[in-house]
Formats: sequence, structure tokens, C-alpha cells
Amino acid sequence: MVKDALLERRWGQRAAGGPIGRHWLSHEAALGCRAAQVLMQYCILANHYWFLVEAVYLYKLLIGAVFSEKNYYRLYLYLGWGTPVVFVVPWMAAKYLKENAECWALNENMAYWWIIRIPILLASMINLLIFMRILKVILAKLRANQKGYADYKLRLAGSTI
Repeated sequence: MVKDALLERRWGQRAAGGPIGRHWLSHEAALGCRAAQVLMQYCILANHYWFLVEAVYLYKLLIGAVFSEKNYYRLYLYLGWGTPVVFVVPWMAAKYLKENAECWALNENMAYWWIIRIPILLASMINLLIFMRILKVILAKLRANQKGYADYKLRLAGSTI
């Protein structure tokens, strides 16, 4: 929202007859807009990696021992908050060194865009695989407990919901 507010103010000036040209943001506004762009990319990556952490945690709860002595919370924190930094910093460096124009919102070279998008696709694919494994475990547990019950499909639907 900050990035959009900065751009809206400048685009409004430009549309009203303000300066026209390739560089229409002031240096301070461009820095603020770039910082907002970097924060936005970090938040998008963190969102996807926290979904991954939740899937890993749920899968571990379903297949692992409930009273395990190992505590993985620190690893989950590093995965959820730290992994996005590993990808945002190279993206930021590539944008600064190769495409340091305006707000970094445009992708002239799509290779730099993939620095952010490949980790998102990877996290989403791993999430899908974990989700399918979780469904397989849930179905196996339901089948094992449903041998004497006639309402198997009803209980399966309730478990899925």
C-alpha cells in the first residue's frame, strides 16, 4: 500500500501535466518505493514459506510421535522468516546492479523476476506434495478405524471438512 501510495501521488502529478520522462520519481521517493517493493517481496515469500512450515508441522504431527523430545520450533522460525531473506537479497542486488530504475516494479529482464518466483513455486509444489501425503495418512487412519462402521463416507467427509 505504501508503494502504491507513492506511485499514485507521482502518477497523479504526471497525469495532471507534471514532468514527463523516463525518471519521474524523485530520488527520495524512489528509495522509499524500492524499500516498499523489497518489503512486499519479502512478505510474499514469507507468506508462502509459512504455509510450508504449517504443512510440515501438520505432517509431523500426523506421522511423528506426539511426545517427541526434539523441538523443531527454531527450525520452523528459520524456515518461515529466514528463507525469504535468502532469495530477496539476491533479487535486490540484481535489481540494484542491473535494473536500478524507478521503483523496481517493472521487469525488463525476466531472469531477475524468477529469483523471487522460483522459490514461491518450489514452496507451493512441496506444499501440494505434503498435502497429498497428509490426505493419504488421514485416509489410512480413517480406514483402519472404520472397519465396523457403516457410515464410513460420512465420517470421511466430516474429517476432510
